[in-house]
Amino acid sequence: MRNKTAYLILAFYFISHFSFSKEVSSIFFKKADKFFRQYVQNGKVNYVALQHGSEELNDLVNMIGSFDLNNANEKTKKAFYINAYHLLIIHSVTEKLPVNFPLEEPGFFSSEKHMVAKELLTLNEIEERKIMNFKDVRVFFVLSSPTQGSIPVANFAYKPNKLNKQFKKRIKETVNNFSFIRVMNKSSLVLFEESFRKADRDFLNDLISLVNKYREDPLPAAYKIDFYPSGRKLNIISQLN
Repeated sequence: MRNKTAYLILAFYFISHFSFSKEVSSIFFKKADKFFRQYVQNGKVNYVALQHGSEELNDLVNMIGSFDLNNANEKTKKAFYINAYHLLIIHSVTEKLPVNFPLEEPGFFSSEKHMVAKELLTLNEIEERKIMNFKDVRVFFVLSSPTQGSIPVANFAYKPNKLNKQFKKRIKETVNNFSFIRVMNKSSLVLFEESFRKADRDFLNDLISLVNKYREDPLPAAYKIDFYPSGRKLNIISQLN
């Protein structure tokens, strides 16, 4: 009888433990989705609403720090790190308000540490050691900077079970937007917003070929490419909006 009781207690622990882990994962993506839908509009963030404190954002940051990814599959990890990257940018900017030029803040990406799945990482480390480690060039088209003129923040959370569809939709929106890719026919040149520079450098032999998989109007394969700088001002929704 004693052995049976011990067995039942042990079984209940494992069932509870793994059910809870799964529930935490689901809750995180739901909370993140609700947050982005509430505070992001047309690629800009409502920092005015966040600057006096946000329980939702603080809860998400705490979850990001304590999340256990040991048993997570690749899609879950990829979606988690992309959402975490954007949420931590928003959280870091919020803590520094008022700030007009976040990229000029010392150590914003390179030295400020964040707890991410029980690891202390900078934003650069999240991008380079975690997100880029998946060797998925599509992430270059969905990672956002906290500045105007760069690839805009999505108003939804990336989710493991929807990741491929979400990537495809976002990439199509990006590469068909004149704000990010400019065709200069007179000079036989394609200008890419500087976010694409890493993709061209790290993963691709031909940026135009990849982009053309998603372009409605294909780029001329023979054109040369160059990059132009995005804005430096914070991607904030002003009170006038």
